[in-house]
Formats: sequence, structure tokens, C-alpha cells
Amino acid sequence: MMRRSIRVRLTMWYAGLTLVALIVMAGAVLALVRHSVTRAADQLLAAHHSGLERFANGLETRLTPAELSDEYREYADVSLGNALFEVTGGDGQPLARPAVAGWPAATSVLHAAAARGDAMTADVSIGGQPYRASARTVTVRGARLATVIAVPMGPADAALARAQRMLFWLLPLASIVAALCGFVVSGRALRPVDRLTQAAQLINVENLHQRLDVPPARDELQRLAVTFNGMLDRLEEGVGNIARFTSEASHELRTPVALVRTTAELALRRDRSPEEYQRALTEIHALSRQMSDLVDDLLTMARADAGMEALPDTVVDLGALAAAFVASWRASSASSIALTVEDEPLRIRAEPRQVQRLLSIVCENAVKYGPSGGTVRVRVRSEGTRVAIDVEDDGIGVAAADRARVFERFYRGAAVRAGAAAGSGLGLAIADVITRRHGGTITLESPIHAGDEPPGTRVTMTFERAEPPEAVA
Repeated sequence: MMRRSIRVRLTMWYAGLTLVALIVMAGAVLALVRHSVTRAADQLLAAHHSGLERFANGLETRLTPAELSDEYREYADVSLGNALFEVTGGDGQPLARPAVAGWPAATSVLHAAAARGDAMTADVSIGGQPYRASARTVTVRGARLATVIAVPMGPADAALARAQRMLFWLLPLASIVAALCGFVVSGRALRPVDRLTQAAQLINVENLHQRLDVPPARDELQRLAVTFNGMLDRLEEGVGNIARFTSEASHELRTPVALVRTTAELALRRDRSPEEYQRALTEIHALSRQMSDLVDDLLTMARADAGMEALPDTVVDLGALAAAFVASWRASSASSIALTVEDEPLRIRAEPRQVQRLLSIVCENAVKYGPSGGTVRVRVRSEGTRVAIDVEDDGIGVAAADRARVFERFYRGAAVRAGAAAGSGLGLAIADVITRRHGGTITLESPIHAGDEPPGTRVTMTFERAEPPEAVA
């Protein structure tokens, strides 16, 4: 089934809600009018009862029943108008009664209430016409009189019926008008959405730099456009990172691949001595290891981007891990490294091999850009509810313009590129990935020395403790 457009659905909702609101309002108005008419009739009945009581009190006491009946009929003709009334004496004999068919039956309940001395008001039908009737008992000069008065409600009911018929036709008409207005208004309201949609349809990978026009009004459409432009900013940045990553990865692989191919072609161009073949194979082997390391680094970054690395769940002592790493480093490297560990268990949740690789990356970076014969200083310390590990060197430092980008992939500062140190620019990026996978943070500070000393660099990695500090004291 074809789904209706938002404009049509808004119009239907608008018309439906308008119709419901009008029906409720019309019902309330009719009920209020009915209540007002009934209240006015009750007030008129009360006035008639009061007037009849005053009239009865003003009559002479020596009048015969026949004369009293004549007086009451004259009073009815002069004062009551279209109202009907009956006066019954204490002996139960009527002193005045309207000559209307159906009166006794219609007012029997009211007569009974008056006979008991109760006041009662009710809607009755007399001769097929609606009336509002009221019964009361009054005492005139010691004599008890029961009075029943009825006023016609036909004109009021006819007016209400006409109003109902009018509303019956006006409500659908008003709903149709509301639907037309809603259709027009919703069309105008959704027109900016159509423009945003058309503009968004023109944006693809080739022109991610384009942005949607932001409406000037501070409303939901402006927030939608701003949000969509923000999403395009992130997409453009992501696509740019992918393109740059691919380009730089290709560039990093192209050089060793070209050298391997050139070395092999030169070695095969003519017969060589065993020593020459050995030198060529050694060079090819070194280049292959360089490519293998780069591919491993790229694979690590790709797995991190895809979220394929498992979260660490092993509690380890960071001080013990750092000590094992330093011992291994001293056994396999001529570079000097010093270790300082606070005398307390510094436990974190980590994958030991990943922490070893993290330390290896940062320390190799410190050696690569540090002075020849310099010492790399590693310190593991407590930092409140966290555990920190610092790696310091006395090298060339990092320029202020480069510090904000050192953890980007393939980024190498101008001073580094101008130097002789080789590298792909992935080391600190991988260190950042490993640290974040362990729920930690990594920062770089440079310079760390003042005066004429070499600037030096300090890389600090902090992790959450595996348990509260008092539990590991």
C-alpha cells in the first residue's frame, strides 16, 4: 500500500482534530444553552409562584369557592400569559385548573409532591407539547394551598433544534475548510523541507563540500539543516581521512616495493658472486620486514576502526609489565633506558601484549628522535584513581604547530621529515588506539626542559585503576 505523504497526513490529522474539537465545543455550547434555558424557566416558575402567593394573600376571606375560582382564572389571564397553573385547596378540591387535555396525567407526580408538602420541578409533556412544571405548597391565612405551574418550552426547544441542525451542516463544512487551510499551511511549512531534500539529493561523494542552506528562522528546520551540515562535515572528514589514509599507505608501501623490485632486477641482470647475492637478499629481507611491519600497523588501525579488538578484561600490574618490558629492551637494544616504579601495586585492566607494544612504540619513538647516547626515562606512578606511565627523552622536541597532530595517522612534523629518522607516521596513532581501547588517555608535552637544554618530550598514558586505591594499598 502506498504510504501517504506527510502533507496529506498532516492535513488529515488537522481536519480530524478540528472536527473533534468543533463537535466537543458544539456539544458544550448546546448543553450550556439548554442549562441556561432551563434555569430561566425555573426562575420564571419561581416568580409565578411568588406572584400567585402574593395574589392569594390579597384575596378577601369571605369569597366563596366559585368566586375564588373566578379570581384565580382572571389572575391567570392577566398575569401568567401562556403559563398554566392549578391551585388546590386544603380539602383537595381544585380552585383553578387549566382546561388542557392531558393536564391531570402529566402533573400527577407533581400533585403528589405538593400534597406531601414537597417542592418539585420537572419536565412534562402536556397535549404533546413540552413544558417545565413546578409544584409548591403555600399557606394563606392558615389555609394550605397546593400550586402547580407549567411554562411552555416549545419555542426554546425549537430554537435548540434549529441550532443543532445548523451545527450538523456547519461542522462538516468547517472541517472541509480546516482541511483546505491545513493543506495549504502544511504545504508552505514543508516547502523548506522539500528544498532541503532536493539539495541533499545533489550531494554525493564527489561533492561532499557542498552544504545545505540554513533557514534564517530559529526553528526545527534550521536545527535540521545545521544538524545535516554537521553530518556532512563529519562525512567529508571521514572520507577525506580514508582517501588520505589510502594515499599515504600506498605511498609508504610504494617505496619499499620499488626498492625490492629494483634490487631483485639488478641482482638477476647478470651473474653475481655469492657475496653480492647475499647483500641483495639481505636488503630485500630488510625491505620486506619494513613492508610487513607497515602492513601489520595498517591491519591494527583497520581492526580498531571496525571495533574488532576485544576489550581487555585481565587485571595486571602496570609496574610489573613495565619492568618486564625494560628488561627485554635492555637485553636486545643498545639504547639506554631507566625505569622508576612507585612502591605499590598499580593494577589496571589490560591485555599484556598490547601494553608491551604500546611501551615499545613510545620508547622507540623516544630513541629515534632523542640524542645519540641519550637515556629514555620510564616512570610508572599513581594519579589518584588512575595509573600513569611517563616516557621522557631529551631529544629535539615537538613544535607547537605539530603537537595537536602527532597522533594523526601518517602525520610527521616538518622537523622530523627534514631529519634522517625513518618511519611511517603510524606509531603514535597506534599508541593512541591501544590506549583508548584500554579506556585510557595519551598526551604529549614538549618542551619539558628550559634554558639551553634540548627541549625534550614527555608522553603520558593514564588508565583507570582496576580497583579503588584503598583496595590496592
